Amino acid sequence: MKRCMSKVGRQSCHGVKGYIDIGMLVELLGELLVGLLVLSVTLVSAASAVIPQLTELVSGDSEQEAAIELQMVEIAVAAYQTDHDGNLPTVEGFPRANEMDEYIPSGVAALQGTYTLDGTTGEVTQTSYPERSSLLNALILLDGLG
Repeated sequence: MKRCMSKVGRQSCHGVKGYIDIGMLVELLGELLVGLLVLSVTLVSAASAVIPQLTELVSGDSEQEAAIELQMVEIAVAAYQTDHDGNLPTVEGFPRANEMDEYIPSGVAALQGTYTLDGTTGEVTQTSYPERSSLLNALILLDGLG
């Protein structure tokens, strides 16, 4: 047992099989914890930078998209009137594909919102437009946590 000796609360047993130096083990665990802390801070920082950009990419701005689509339908109605001596498209079931497809890019089927047309004034009203997707809502929630 001459090989084992105590040095200020730390045992040193060089050459003894199966021996683990407690001081070295504590030091390694400390370094591991510091490394994990740095890694988690880095990941949170990266996520806080990426999530807003990903949210913007997924969503665009749904209010702005809705306004643009409404304006496009209004222009299509005005173009229809010009081509048909001031007559409005059919009010019931507006917009009808057979009437409005040539005036709306990609046709009526590409419209995301629903619309009504006032038969006397020709005013177009957007009655609905799809809301954000669940993926977008999840990204917004995650962004709020960061």
